[in-house]
Amino acid sequence: MFSIPTCSSQASSPVPPSPAQIIALWEDDVFDITVSEHSIDGVSRALTKPYWRKRLDIQQIECRLPDVRSLVKPVEPVDDVHGVAEDDEDDLVLATAVAANADYLVTVDKYPRRIGEFRGIRIVSPRQFLGLMREPR
Repeated sequence: MFSIPTCSSQASSPVPPSPAQIIALWEDDVFDITVSEHSIDGVSRALTKPYWRKRLDIQQIECRLPDVRSLVKPVEPVDDVHGVAEDDEDDLVLATAVAANADYLVTVDKYPRRIGEFRGIRIVSPRQFLGLMREPR
């Protein structure tokens, strides 16, 4: 499961792994991306911020959001995750990962990564995730 901020904030991360590398693995069916409707709505809200309006072709991205909805696996977050993360939004991301029965929660957000693992779900950065996906199985 990918935390949506991973997708939206890699543009500003210092030397991030190439999003194209992660997308290529996804397209090769190495993993699935699972999100909640709340997460997709969060992307829509984030795109209204001046920071992203200056840096991205927002109209093109907004046109593609319906495509994203059809490519990811939607899930309804479980309702028993409270007070685990630093804030309610991060708890909701964890609840989505639990509902998805995810192996990994991939995020650039350092606060959830401090948890390390939650209910058997490893919380990793995009760089760590790429390394894990490249390991022989």
